[in-house]
Amino acid sequence: MLEVQPTGEGWVADALAAAHACVWRWEETPGRLAWEGAPGALLRAVPGTLLELEQLVHEDDRGARRTAVARALQRGGTWSCAFRLVGGGQRWVEERGRAVAGPAGGARASALLVDVSQRREAEEALELRLRLEARERHQAQLATGTAEAALRALARSEAYLESIFASMTDGLVLFAPDGRITRMNPTAAQMLGFGEAEAAMTTAERMSRVHLLDVDGKVVPHERLPVVLALRGELVRAQPYCLDLADGRKTWAVCGAAPIRAPDGSIGGAVLTLGDVTRLREVQEQREDLSRMISHDLRTPLGVILAQAKLIGRRAEATDAVRTRADAIATSAQRMTSMLNDLVESTLLEAGKLRLEREPVDLAAMARDLRGRLAAPYDGERIRIEEGPQLPKVSADPARLERVLVNLFTNALKYSEPGTEVLVRLGGQEAEVVLEVVDRGPGIEPADLPHLFERYFRALGHRRYEGMGLGLYTARCLVEAHGGTIAVHSERGRGSTFRVRLPTADRLG
Repeated sequence: MLEVQPTGEGWVADALAAAHACVWRWEETPGRLAWEGAPGALLRAVPGTLLELEQLVHEDDRGARRTAVARALQRGGTWSCAFRLVGGGQRWVEERGRAVAGPAGGARASALLVDVSQRREAEEALELRLRLEARERHQAQLATGTAEAALRALARSEAYLESIFASMTDGLVLFAPDGRITRMNPTAAQMLGFGEAEAAMTTAERMSRVHLLDVDGKVVPHERLPVVLALRGELVRAQPYCLDLADGRKTWAVCGAAPIRAPDGSIGGAVLTLGDVTRLREVQEQREDLSRMISHDLRTPLGVILAQAKLIGRRAEATDAVRTRADAIATSAQRMTSMLNDLVESTLLEAGKLRLEREPVDLAAMARDLRGRLAAPYDGERIRIEEGPQLPKVSADPARLERVLVNLFTNALKYSEPGTEVLVRLGGQEAEVVLEVVDRGPGIEPADLPHLFERYFRALGHRRYEGMGLGLYTARCLVEAHGGTIAVHSERGRGSTFRVRLPTADRLG
């Protein structure tokens, strides 16, 4: 067996240079470093002591290397560490050494230093790549989980919406652009009597089986059907209609319709809402029948009572006591007639059946005439009228407008202290006439003001007055029917001011 003998000591230096490495040896005495290889090429310096070598280590890595070398020198043994060198760039050196402990001054050590910069760069690149791949896998898992969660949430949302759709007490119908029904909840299907066959029909075919009637009982033409209007882009507010169904049923419903628009603004369909108000309509019709009965059956005997009371009061042989009682009977009959008028008027207004016969009306002349007629039964002499200059006429139904004045005047007389004045001011303001009725009564509680014009509302106070709580409600409805407004301002202990604004005859033409 051949044994290879070294040809000289130069082969060690060549090997170290090829490996970009060098070796140092150290003995505690004399404490100097001996080098083999080319430390200057690796370290950019040739340190002579361990301290000088330590100064070449980057400050962030210096402490860890110092601890490893010191432990080996103290106990004997090996150490291994990697560190960066001071100076520019990222140069990494791996150090593997062995120390032998000895008596005082007898320790020695040696170590191999290898340039591992390229290896470290490759390791860092690999680590970065692995981290990126791990992050991408994590993001992919998150995306997958998010997508699955979104699908589950969507499914829950669809189920929730379907539950709401099916449980709505109002009917809801969705239409395609061609008029076919795409969705319909059970309430709508029951109200309309529609099934799958009707859903596939066109609007014209479907409405040949269901007739839509307006409040006057007239058939709504095809081009005015709420769904047809909505498919043309119009918004149809809730309106009452009678559904004359194929099975003979008649259902009253409040219908509204609106177009369904795509993001680009095109019409992608329509939605129809149906609210069953059949029972409400029946109650309203019963109330109208009652009002008609009251108007016909009670007004006639009241008229007779009023006429007889006035006749008795005018008889020459009547004593003062008889005249007083006759006046009391006449006053009560007039007040009852006023309450009946309010009841009938409010019923007609709520049913939408009040027809105004407009004409130019001199509001000041009407107020003066009414003050004279209210003198006896209501103490109308307390009313003082102030008129603005050149007061224009208003466009109004005289009978309905007088009803407003009667209610406001009698309300002020009733709630003000006996003997105090009720002021009526009339003035023009732009294209309207303003009427103010001012009393010096106890005033109205602030909590009652928002409800004062509501039906059957009676303000709380220290005294209770006769009436049904319809006077101010009827006044508001009649004023608004004329295109005007009514408001009130009141202070406790100082009285109230009711202000009515009505459009002039010129304004409405």
